Amino acid sequence: MASTHRYFSAYVWVLFVICDKKGDAVWPRAPRASPVHAGSEAQVWRGLLPFFGHANSDNGDNYPLLKKQVARKALAVSPTFAATSGGTPLR
Repeated sequence: MASTHRYFSAYVWVLFVICDKKGDAVWPRAPRASPVHAGSEAQVWRGLLPFFGHANSDNGDNYPLLKKQVARKALAVSPTFAATSGGTPLR
């Protein structure tokens, strides 16, 4: 009997929203009723700080390691971002 071989492709993301000192998202700055907030024109991506990892594996046990690697990347950059952005908070 042939054995079934499983193959995994995993993407793990951590997204921070860049905020002003009051804790409000910095992007978009247009009034809520503005057409800028509609569809693809919202450009919310401008106010995100993304981190991601990708792994191809035939072993599902590697997924926790991938998650840890992405978390380490995000945690390593976060203090530097906060220090160089004038105290702009992330959430």
